[in-house]
Amino acid sequence: MEDEPPAYVVDTSAWADLRDVVAVPGVWARLDGLVAAGRLIVPQEVVVELQPYWHALDRWVRDQTSCHWPTVHLWPMASTIADRYPDLVNYAKFKWASGADPFVVAAAIIERDKPVLLPREAIVVTSEANHGPSRISIRDASDTEHIRCFNIGEWFSHEKWGV
Repeated sequence: MEDEPPAYVVDTSAWADLRDVVAVPGVWARLDGLVAAGRLIVPQEVVVELQPYWHALDRWVRDQTSCHWPTVHLWPMASTIADRYPDLVNYAKFKWASGADPFVVAAAIIERDKPVLLPREAIVVTSEANHGPSRISIRDASDTEHIRCFNIGEWFSHEKWGV
């Protein structure tokens, strides 16, 4: 029996970088396909971080309510992640930027650990790099929690989108 195709939990940084890629023919349809298949997860905290931006992609993400995961659903695990990796919460950010990183990692863990017949991997998509021991990034926390992380190029390659 084959595993389900992975779900993708996309961080704010990746959405920001995708603004330059959505002009490539076919990208919108591919993103729509992930939403339709239930394979795109956007924590509500990411939606909040995208609120002040008005690029077509930011509006599209805000409109995809079927793939938004509410804060209340993620809070217990996100709290645990924030306690384990306090560097993920940046209190110096503007007040509208709520610090989505613990919620992104939490969503991936919750999706990965769902009790289902056919398991599905959850992959975090982020533009952040590993920071190492001096400051933990979303990629470092994901690695420690055994969650794979992709950048946009790796995501598209994994999906065989050839963009």
